[in-house]
Amino acid sequence: MFAPRFRSFWSFDATAVLALITLPVTSAQQLDDLDDDVAKALKKSSKVVKDSLNAFSDRLFGEHGKQGIYRDPYTVSAYLRTASSYIGSGYNSPTSTEDRAMAKTRQVLEAMIADVNGFFETEWPVYTAEVDAAEISLVTGFDPVQFE
Repeated sequence: MFAPRFRSFWSFDATAVLALITLPVTSAQQLDDLDDDVAKALKKSSKVVKDSLNAFSDRLFGEHGKQGIYRDPYTVSAYLRTASSYIGSGYNSPTSTEDRAMAKTRQVLEAMIADVNGFFETEWPVYTAEVDAAEISLVTGFDPVQFE
């Protein structure tokens, strides 16, 4: 079983997860046996799916590959860090500032989860159907993400 490596308290190695999902389709051994047109179509579909997953990763953690220290204040992890910082720095019960930070974090998380689940309900089945039609093995089954 695959277990992502943790880079920090807030994030895991999303690149490793993306590689796990797209590796079977982009694997040269599996594409060698396919017709050139089918292989090209699968590579194109894999790129679209990988780009979508990378966009989710960027939205969660910020763009990777930027030079220097850059923390995008509008990522999901930034909202989580802000709320955690506000809550952890107070000695009293949460104030309206902490409540607003938690509400905004919940709003951002719910939107992200809805988008991820929407992707796996709409785009992912189309992709897996194309892969299955080419008779290539792929990571199967994802349960919807839930936020309680």
